[in-house]
Amino acid sequence: MLQKAAIDHTLVETVKHNYQFDEHDALAMKNLASLMESRTNDFVDEFYDFIFNFEHAKAFLKNEEIIDLHNEKMKSWFLDLFSGNYAEPYFASLEQISETHSRIGLSTHYINASINFVRRFLLGTLVTHHRLEYMDVVEKIIDINLDVLTSAYMQEDAKRMIRTIKMIKKALDTSSMQPYYQPIVANDNGEVVKYECLVRIIEADGTVVVPGDFLPIAKQVKIYPDITRAVLLHAFSHYEQLQVPFSVNLSIDDIEDSETTSLIMQLLNEQPLIGKQLTFEILESEQIDNYELVGDFIQRVKMFGVKIAIDDFGSGFSNFEQITKMAVDYLKIDGSLIRELPDNRESRLAVESIVDLATKLGIATVAEFVSSKEVYQAVKEIGVTYSQGYFFGKPEPLRE
Repeated sequence: MLQKAAIDHTLVETVKHNYQFDEHDALAMKNLASLMESRTNDFVDEFYDFIFNFEHAKAFLKNEEIIDLHNEKMKSWFLDLFSGNYAEPYFASLEQISETHSRIGLSTHYINASINFVRRFLLGTLVTHHRLEYMDVVEKIIDINLDVLTSAYMQEDAKRMIRTIKMIKKALDTSSMQPYYQPIVANDNGEVVKYECLVRIIEADGTVVVPGDFLPIAKQVKIYPDITRAVLLHAFSHYEQLQVPFSVNLSIDDIEDSETTSLIMQLLNEQPLIGKQLTFEILESEQIDNYELVGDFIQRVKMFGVKIAIDDFGSGFSNFEQITKMAVDYLKIDGSLIRELPDNRESRLAVESIVDLATKLGIATVAEFVSSKEVYQAVKEIGVTYSQGYFFGKPEPLRE
């Protein structure tokens, strides 16, 4: 504890020195406390009006509970700016904010956008209330916050990346990377017709790690194909127990990886009957640069009866011309469109257009993220062929 405190104290003194922030400045900030406290609610309201223009903020602040919690944290941070007390605990709280942002995968762009809004809000307040003599000290404290938040975020992000890489490597070595299975149902009768394999890491204490916590980093460090190969091996070995059609996700990187495609062809040659029960789901949101290579892969696996689905359709380029060339069997409509169907006219029109064109092309459709009866009813009314989502079942391990 003494060593940590010493490090923190050094950080505090270094930051204050770099920005020439002294006790006189601290007192000046405290003199603004009363004025800024009266503006706290305005600050929060205007902050959310600004930040909700960014997609990363919408993804992070996804429900009222999280917004309420974030609201309180923002108020607390805002008032602390004018506490006049900028010692070790103050900087520790800034580091905790960045650690939280890094842990949930929030980008540094969120920090930069937020701080720049705060800067404009505070300077505008000083101008409106004729406190121009405080502008320099406010600029100092904002620059200090931005510096500490950003550097702490980068340090935490680096540590998180190392931890995640070690976790992935261990999971691959110990076979603790397993597919979970989520049902896909036919909308005409509600019966399960297949399962999608969704990767999970099962840690030693039983903690289940979801893909969003490790796949982005796996792609950055080029070990994503190793994960795909592990899922393929497990899924093919599980088929004897499952005995129902199943699907496996493939990225463009997987298709371009010769080791992965060689394994796929090996497994299909060893167990050719599985081919007619297998669907490969290719992410539509990923840029396909080599359609010839992808088309060649699709032709090879279709010789075994394998079907092809385009995943997250509607989230990316939605290029129907190229999709027809790829001999696609299913379009999985992106969940961002599906979950808003009951209340969003634009989403409904988009889904109706996708279903109409897909039907004319003889392509079946799958609705992702069907989470409620209301969404399911809308999906059926539009004429989507299949549905998948928590309304029917969460991803579960094979035994369940």
